[in-house]
Amino acid sequence: MRGTCSLVTRLLPPLLAAVLAPGCDCGGSTAGEGDAESGTDADLEADGPAEDAGREADVPVDFADETTGGEEATGEDGGELDGDAEEEESSAPDCTMPDVIPEDPPDPARTKFALQMMHFNIQYVAGGLAGFCPVFCDYDERATEDLIIRESFVPVLDFYLDHPDWGVDIELPSYMIEVLAERWPDELAKLRTLAQRGQVSLISFHFSAQLFLAFPIYDQEKSWELTRDIFEEHCLPLSPTVFNQEGEFGEGRHEFMREHGYSIGVFPKNLYHYVRGGGPLWPYYALRGTDVVVGPEGVDPASGIEVSWPFFDDGEKLAAAGDLDPYFGDLFRFDPAKLAEYETRLQALEDAGYKITTIADYVRHLRARSLAQPDLGPVLDGTWQPSSTDGLHRWMGAMGVTPWSGAERDNQVRTTNYRTRTLLEAADVLINHAETTLGADYTWHRNSMTDAWRHVLLAEVSDATGINPWSGEIAYSLDHCAAAEAIADSVFDDLKADLGTAFVSVDLTTRTVERLDAEPPPDTFPTATAPLAVEISAPHRDVTTTWHNTGSADGRTQYRLVVSFSAMTEISTGARTLIVRFPRTTDRIVYSPGLLETELVDYAFGDFVFEEGRHWLPLPNGIIALGDDWYAIKHTRTVHVAARVQPGDPTIDFEDDTQPALERAEWVFELFHGGATEALELANRINVRPVVLR
Repeated sequence: MRGTCSLVTRLLPPLLAAVLAPGCDCGGSTAGEGDAESGTDADLEADGPAEDAGREADVPVDFADETTGGEEATGEDGGELDGDAEEEESSAPDCTMPDVIPEDPPDPARTKFALQMMHFNIQYVAGGLAGFCPVFCDYDERATEDLIIRESFVPVLDFYLDHPDWGVDIELPSYMIEVLAERWPDELAKLRTLAQRGQVSLISFHFSAQLFLAFPIYDQEKSWELTRDIFEEHCLPLSPTVFNQEGEFGEGRHEFMREHGYSIGVFPKNLYHYVRGGGPLWPYYALRGTDVVVGPEGVDPASGIEVSWPFFDDGEKLAAAGDLDPYFGDLFRFDPAKLAEYETRLQALEDAGYKITTIADYVRHLRARSLAQPDLGPVLDGTWQPSSTDGLHRWMGAMGVTPWSGAERDNQVRTTNYRTRTLLEAADVLINHAETTLGADYTWHRNSMTDAWRHVLLAEVSDATGINPWSGEIAYSLDHCAAAEAIADSVFDDLKADLGTAFVSVDLTTRTVERLDAEPPPDTFPTATAPLAVEISAPHRDVTTTWHNTGSADGRTQYRLVVSFSAMTEISTGARTLIVRFPRTTDRIVYSPGLLETELVDYAFGDFVFEEGRHWLPLPNGIIALGDDWYAIKHTRTVHVAARVQPGDPTIDFEDDTQPALERAEWVFELFHGGATEALELANRINVRPVVLR
């Protein structure tokens, strides 16, 4: 069947392929929706509030004090562009980074602000449009990227160059800066001008438009290092503000922000209301040592502040004809009339006394007023448009809604991402070990691993699993994983030869390496009776469950559950859905947020108001509490879908609606009974810091 699927995928457009071969690996993103951020949710339109921004809002994260300023920018550390890069980036000046916050002091008497958040995504159609439709969108990856820049990004740059008194927040992955440097150097120079004079607050939190809440913090560290280096190389000041792909928000993000110099987080207002309910918003809040601005929505008049959000959406759609997006290929075109209409709106706001400025400048003014700043309170990992996307579930298990969604395979993509990133981290540890042990120079291998991590970060792009990924976007992620794995395998082969060993065991907890002459046998554990009543739903499939006792001592008990699903036993649309339900006996939500795998947070259901009655958590290290000292831990390299929590429901559910009907699956969970500290250590040992044998 694999050969048939491959043929169907290559020869037919996604819609027809999905009809003829619904179980094959082809199809599933909707033109017109693109990212979850594409502005289809009315909640994200126009006027609304801003929220406070930075802890040190008047000190931007421009990295000038670290490595880019003055003489250091042209010193031995690489501040000066080399060879081909220098030719491509000939317009880049010596990088003496200016103060990017407007020079005028904040005016405590100013009360009216107009804020704009433009989210640009060079991976809007990850991998390009070639094959998506037969007529008007035959664009490969490079051509699709250039389409986005030419028809949507360039007009925005020119617009703000023509209006030097208007500030704007522009968010993009740093990979887009590389594309600009390679093929659009004049436009990069325009962006540099706007950013260096503080008119554009240039926001970038990740290298690729990653679903970063679903993966360990190590990946985000790699992404941030690439972002920092790219911004330094091209003399671009990095904003202290953070907004990001899919509007991902969580307290782990803010902990990471605080530790890496960011100070202002933007909280999508529809996610805020989803978990908090209605009520007026305050201009800004505090969370884990950072500031939070909720938008786009007006703020409580009692604050004495008025905020308008003339734009908070995909920047690609600001001036697009017919409100179309890049999925429409030739039909995605810049419409000067739309931009002129937007100019009229901004001018009317300015005439009404609004300062058209950046979020960071807005926060400066709030601080100048000594405005009270309440604590944000409990938050949960989530995304914008949660009511229409079911939050993280859309990217971790939920099926798309288009006719060609039949080939979506969220669990396969995300578990492949997770297995590959684990292999890469082990290769990093092995290089360190070889350098220390042999005293050799492995710079070439380190550089190779940088390329491998770029592949993995691109593979972790959100659009490979949502909202409606088509087969090209699914292949984009899996192909980048395959490229990364090939690099890591080469590194392992070279270093094992140098170390004189057939196998290595790399412990990601202790960061140590053991040489092995032979491959050790797999661990075996005695079978056991089920300690809890776990419910499994897999219509039209045969299901086998096996329990093992994997260890018990000092009042703790540990079991492993292996759930094997057959391919479908009869033709049915319901055969795509697999669900494992664990009994819940607590009214508290205890889990590790994304980018915060060293903590278990503990909140009551009563702390939240879920508009749809439920919430989905990504669980990047797999753990969630069931109650009575029981914890469920998904093995993220076999099952990496979101977990559903719902007040009044006696179970916590792991659900994948995208399992190919003609393929079998095996999900593995650990069930732990004992203390919270031990449970967290176990979850990280299994998922984030396992032992890797190669």
